[in-house]
Amino acid sequence: MNHNIKKIVAREILIAICTIIACFLFYWGTYPYNSFKDWQVERAEKEIETQTKLHDSLNSEFDYKQRNHQWFFDRASDEFSIDVGPNKKYDNEAKLWDSIQSFGWVNNPDSVDNAWNRQWYKDGISNHFKNMGFTTPQQLYYFIKGKTITVNDSLNNKKAITIQNEIDTVNSKIADLKYSKLNSREKKTFSRQFSEIFVGLVFGVRYIYYLVKWCILTLRDS
Repeated sequence: MNHNIKKIVAREILIAICTIIACFLFYWGTYPYNSFKDWQVERAEKEIETQTKLHDSLNSEFDYKQRNHQWFFDRASDEFSIDVGPNKKYDNEAKLWDSIQSFGWVNNPDSVDNAWNRQWYKDGISNHFKNMGFTTPQQLYYFIKGKTITVNDSLNNKKAITIQNEIDTVNSKIADLKYSKLNSREKKTFSRQFSEIFVGLVFGVRYIYYLVKWCILTLRDS
């Protein structure tokens, strides 16, 4: 009888020790979990870095021309204030640039030169362009010609917009991953809750099993 009691006590002590070890493992297991999340974040950030380079490469020409369109609009607002500027006929750079593109002379340097030295000179328009920084008609022509957004620029811009949407999605994923990491307080809460569940299963369920087994054996022997 004493031998059986010793075996039971030894078994319970071993189970208790294993339970304590398991509880510690629940806590330390949060570190690999966080490390995995960090690895996912790092991989996502590398993906964003690659996508950002592709986005910038595709959109660089479009952005460059857009900035020049805005600069032209701002300077034209000062020089041609009757028609160009907020609440005017051409109240943004897109309208102004579309208007410029509609004139036939923009594709013909000789037409620009003739207009500059004749009608524009007579109306004082040439002086306005000079004040904007275009000292010759050729400068104005090559500026407009070189800053016109091409079909290829527009296609690349659409691709860049699609890539930016993908980048935004990955950024949202990164935010979720960082949020899902466990801080110090959450680690303790997590390990405590799982330890309580584990202890309940090891001791509570096991004793219920022993009790049911004892009842069955007792009924069988009676």
